[in-house]
Amino acid sequence: GRYVPARLVPAVCAAATLAALLPANVACLWSSRGAVGAGAVFAAALTASSFAFFLFAFQVHEKSVLFPCLAALLLPTALGPKRRPAWAPAALCHFAAACLYSMYPLIVKDKLHLPYALFAVLLIALFECLPAPPTLLRLFCRMSTAVGLVLHGVHAVLQAPARYPDAWTLLITGSSCGYFVLCFLALTAMQLSGWGLLGTDFADGTGGGGHPKKE
Repeated sequence: GRYVPARLVPAVCAAATLAALLPANVACLWSSRGAVGAGAVFAAALTASSFAFFLFAFQVHEKSVLFPCLAALLLPTALGPKRRPAWAPAALCHFAAACLYSMYPLIVKDKLHLPYALFAVLLIALFECLPAPPTLLRLFCRMSTAVGLVLHGVHAVLQAPARYPDAWTLLITGSSCGYFVLCFLALTAMQLSGWGLLGTDFADGTGGGGHPKKE
């Protein structure tokens, strides 16, 4: 490789994966489980571990994003009705839409445009209809949706430069990677902070059951 010798790439990927696994799994040992319960702590560690393997492991297939997607879907159930934020379903719908978007190059290869479009529209519509996430998170979700729509338009309308025939595909996979890295870092930060980043009422175990209105 240009930066890392090819013979060292598997070892570097293994080291990066183990390093990414460490914070979330260490948090299982010393974080306060009283705030969210052991089930939620485990589900969060499972999600973070899936992210670590998807983002840093050697030769990962696009469909491997389904592992962190499935693990993340366990979090609301693990948190329980008293501790689950009202906006969790909306956030998960957006996350599932991002997972779907990340597989778009594979969708194009298999000519599954219609099912892809139907599921993407459904997930974004659910995100908009369900109780809203906090303002900053809602803004991030809508901005990332806008970026995805723009890149879809570029992919559909403009011809990639002859010198870089995979440029549009790399933009889609690169933007997806950035989204997932931010999700991974946010989840790890929540675990290391004792889940206080979800709200002050959440940290003391009283839950996040309010239902903010859509703006």
